[in-house]
Amino acid sequence: MLANKILNNNFISSTDKDGHEIVIMGKGLGWQMKPGDPVDPEKIEKIFRMDTVTSSEKMKKLFLEVEMSSVEISSKIIQFAQETTQVELNKNIILTLTDHIDFAIERYNKGIPLKNDFKLWIQKMFNEEFSVGLYALEIIQETLGIQMPEDEAAHIAMHIINAQLDGNMAHTDEITNLLSMCFHIIELKTGKIISEKSWAYERFMRHLLALAQRIIARTENIAVNDSLNLAIQSQFPLEHDISIAIRNYIQKTFNFMIADDEVTFLTIHINRLLQDV
Repeated sequence: MLANKILNNNFISSTDKDGHEIVIMGKGLGWQMKPGDPVDPEKIEKIFRMDTVTSSEKMKKLFLEVEMSSVEISSKIIQFAQETTQVELNKNIILTLTDHIDFAIERYNKGIPLKNDFKLWIQKMFNEEFSVGLYALEIIQETLGIQMPEDEAAHIAMHIINAQLDGNMAHTDEITNLLSMCFHIIELKTGKIISEKSWAYERFMRHLLALAQRIIARTENIAVNDSLNLAIQSQFPLEHDISIAIRNYIQKTFNFMIADDEVTFLTIHINRLLQDV
């Protein structure tokens, strides 16, 4: 195996036996190397392969910007996640998870809070993925000697969840923001604090997560009877008004107009949610 390009002391690009570009990680691997030099197999710690040229270019750029420890930590988390969930994660997760962890560490060191308002829900609804997040905190502590809060475990769990759901980790923050804003709109319109302990809350969160996936995938909604839409609107005017506000937020933020049937489903969920307040 020969070096194609020396990215820095710890990363070089090469080509595998099938002619696909790979990025090789190893402490001091690129020191004093030149393009065309053979790669010392004993210095190889990890080999990264992406599916597209674009992804490969993004990976090379990212690895030049982040700490090597962030890449190492992410690699261990991903391997543990695949073993724990028995699900093959999208390869792009190495990009966004590494970027997230590198930034999270920077924020932690600067004393910026790493709060996650959905920690309890994620822990309850996605226990396996949350356990991956807790494992990640252990790896971070072992590697860097810092103890991050469990809120960060929830952030990492969301990356694992999203990698399984749509394979595009660039949308993790969008999903989290959508969930947060929906509840903010409900509480703003009603003046009530939503309980996270009810079954209605869990069902609503599942519905919102599925809605977020449809928005990202730009898929059509399934139509229901117009008479049902009108009946629900008439029976639950406050909840319907809240659903319209959520629809307006989604249209403005994601440039995606949800159909009347989705507004109806949101109205029903919100009505059940408010009954448990």
